[in-house]
Amino acid sequence: MESVRIGNSGSLIFEHPERSPAGMVESILVTVDLLGLRASRRVVTINGFDDLLRFFNDLSLNWRGWSNTKTYESLEDDLRLTAKHDGHVRFSIELLQASERQGWSLTGELVIDPGEELTNAAQAIESMLTARD
Repeated sequence: MESVRIGNSGSLIFEHPERSPAGMVESILVTVDLLGLRASRRVVTINGFDDLLRFFNDLSLNWRGWSNTKTYESLEDDLRLTAKHDGHVRFSIELLQASERQGWSLTGELVIDPGEELTNAAQAIESMLTARD
């Protein structure tokens, strides 16, 4: 799967992965679409997004709830996802034009249901980001 959309009224989209010759994902296009405000940025990594996979897998495994917040930050700090559970999963999303915090920034919240919606998102992200030969 080469595109993952999370959310219904508003969305967080991961798509168009670019892969190394060895098949590992080196970057993905991240789009945030919240209440008519839409921004996209290509986010890079050096680890195949293992940290992003761990973040979503941890949320999925703990779908019944967790205390405090769980956070993912991209290598260049241009994408930050913070998840909180209060009966729903609330993602605070920050997407920046550049890692130097110059230019535009988008900050907003996306709410999804725990359980099936969260599990499907984690599985779809894993499928998209898994290295290919």
